[in-house]
Amino acid sequence: MKKLFKVTSLLLPFLASSLFAHVNVASYKSYVDSLLPGTRFGMSLRSVKMGKEIGNVNGNEFFTPASTLKTLTTAAAIHFLPLDYEPKTEMTVLGGINAKRRTLTGSLKIRGEGDPNISARYYDDPFYVLNNMADSIRAMGIDTIVGRIDLDTSYYTGPWKAENWRRNFYDSWYGVEIGPLGFNDNCVTVRFWPGYFRGDTAVVSLQPDV
Repeated sequence: MKKLFKVTSLLLPFLASSLFAHVNVASYKSYVDSLLPGTRFGMSLRSVKMGKEIGNVNGNEFFTPASTLKTLTTAAAIHFLPLDYEPKTEMTVLGGINAKRRTLTGSLKIRGEGDPNISARYYDDPFYVLNNMADSIRAMGIDTIVGRIDLDTSYYTGPWKAENWRRNFYDSWYGVEIGPLGFNDNCVTVRFWPGYFRGDTAVVSLQPDV
């Protein structure tokens, strides 16, 4: 990942001087090799103005796209979705409410559309959105649910996990499964500390504390 970023950033000076001319890819490749020995990369540079390729280094070979694929998914989202689009998470109460006992007898249906921000990305507390959802149910006079909670993940069916990645990628936070309903990027950090004295039980913490 870091090597890919460095290679991309190093390309800019070579393009700035000859934006619409053919790029000297041989000198660029030598420059990259001098800074990052052993790096294998591919690129195909095309001029929108001229409508043709102006540089190629292994451009016809297949590589794992990694984070560069985000440019394609971002472009597709901008093209097909309204600029003010926000994925929704909807809750539906089905059944009867006993106002005296503040009890719902029935079910609570939660339908997700893949909101990635039910997390601490924009809030100090990763449970902020979930707590607000619980408060909205409480505001309806419900403290207890006698029945079940149905999670609707039919908004998209997958694949929820990249199928052709190397196995060790799945051990990293960016390799976690995604889905229409998620919390904290579907990740949790587990920390271990030794006990204060020899023989003490190890201390374990979860963040967020689920």
